[in-house]
Amino acid sequence: MNPLLQDPLAINEYFDIDDWEFTHVGPENTPVFTLTPEGKKRLTKDAIALYDRAFSVHLVNPSSYIEASIRKIIDHSSASQELKERINGKTLIAVDSVISRETYIQRRSKLKWLERYSPAVWLWINAPWGEETRHCPLDEIVTDTYRRKSGIWHTVKWPSDFPEDLVHALESANLQASYQAEINRHLNTPEAAFVAKLQLRSEVHTHLREFVKRPHVSEFYKKLVADYFKKKVALQLVEFASRVSRTYVSQALFLAYPSNALKAEGGLLIFVGEAVENSIMELPNKDRQQFIQSPGPLHALILSRLSLHNQLRTGNEKLAYYTSFPVGGPRVVSPLQFHKVDDAFDRLNDLKIKRLNSDIDFLVSTDEERLTARHMKAAAKALELIAKAAAVPAAPVSATAALLLGFLTGFAAIVLEAAQGAIADNPADAEAHFKAALWGYAQLVVGTVLGESLDSAFDNEATTAIAGELFEHVTALED
Repeated sequence: MNPLLQDPLAINEYFDIDDWEFTHVGPENTPVFTLTPEGKKRLTKDAIALYDRAFSVHLVNPSSYIEASIRKIIDHSSASQELKERINGKTLIAVDSVISRETYIQRRSKLKWLERYSPAVWLWINAPWGEETRHCPLDEIVTDTYRRKSGIWHTVKWPSDFPEDLVHALESANLQASYQAEINRHLNTPEAAFVAKLQLRSEVHTHLREFVKRPHVSEFYKKLVADYFKKKVALQLVEFASRVSRTYVSQALFLAYPSNALKAEGGLLIFVGEAVENSIMELPNKDRQQFIQSPGPLHALILSRLSLHNQLRTGNEKLAYYTSFPVGGPRVVSPLQFHKVDDAFDRLNDLKIKRLNSDIDFLVSTDEERLTARHMKAAAKALELIAKAAAVPAAPVSATAALLLGFLTGFAAIVLEAAQGAIADNPADAEAHFKAALWGYAQLVVGTVLGESLDSAFDNEATTAIAGELFEHVTALED
């Protein structure tokens, strides 16, 4: 039986694996198993139950969450039944705005040549105030998105038939805070933590097994990995240290013998979310300071795993040793510190959730921060790590979608589909991308659970069939 089943992260805490009913299907000497028809039914039922307890379709698609939240506000108001049926998140509401001086000057310069043809244009571009009335969807007003569209002062002209309690609820709604609270509630359920830790362990173990197959890997590192699987050595958390901050690095682990181990060559830095070929880096003991400080991929791999806030702090631009002055006298401090913990995967999952909260706060904080090129460049790097997206658009909904899927699943291809769906101009394209993301999730959660439940291989047909039923269940909930 797989050693995973004897760990605190035991699959049989959630599933009665004996009821899945596997049967041998390969040649006599090959450990290839498939599920019996009854076993497929049982695993399908268990996978659907796990999904229902752990995740919310509305959280997978922030646009859906916003629409559902607005609908709840409307339905709970004192508005007439006719009004409740007539309005939704896309209902247009008039907004009076005073546009910024820069926008006003730009418009005047672009339209100056028209003033000779139209007295109305002449009056408009020479008006003393840059005023305009726009009609914005209700969802943009509730999420404050409309404020980013060139204006410096806005007045929402609520329709006269909107009751006072409805207007107050729409104006005071803080969907970002409630959305974040829902994310935390779902990610901190035992079922969500179970899936996240299972995926983390599966990925790290895959990276380690692939690493020892590389050419030129020394016998020392092969033995280190073997001793890890024999539970003789444990994974450690990675901490980044600089003159201005100390913070744990999300999606990074360190594997090494205890510091008093004789003749140790070094340790292994493991980067979750990277392609297999870039996922593990040897960190030698010899000339370690020079190795860490030398320009190279290590800097990007570490720094891009910090929260956006810490990435952009002055003094956190590189990995550099520095001198501290404690009571006992000055000492040189490494930018990389390593810490033993009881359950590295549990702590790593906690770090991912904390970073999610920090980055969402950052991305929706202020217009200036959101639109500054330096900030968006850092955001793009962070989300590329989490979501493998090529870039992050300015719209916070798109960024949040990519972040969310990255932390829910940890699977790059799924997150890329979700990010593409969030920024798609065509609703049909958006739906196709989100469906692709959900299908990828269904396949991988089933495959991961099965793969960690057995020592032997199992057929892809069984995985696809079970994932198909889970996908149908999830998309039915979404519709």
